[in-house]
Amino acid sequence: MRQGGEIIVDGETGFLVDQNAGSELAVKIVDLLKNPELRERFGRRGLTRLHGQFSLERFEARIANTLDKLGS
Repeated sequence: MRQGGEIIVDGETGFLVDQNAGSELAVKIVDLLKNPELRERFGRRGLTRLHGQFSLERFEARIANTLDKLGS
């Protein structure tokens, strides 16, 4: 599974496609248009990932950890 940055997990919270591959993008768009269950699953998993990985508390913990390392 490819990950884009940290936000999208390919096939779990969305699709990652090569920006220069128009036909691949078109196929994925059609897949999403034809499959409401897939859209719902991506949305549900994306929301779970948002709350689990990108909450204010997680951000504060990462910043504190980074600052601790810089102070050492």
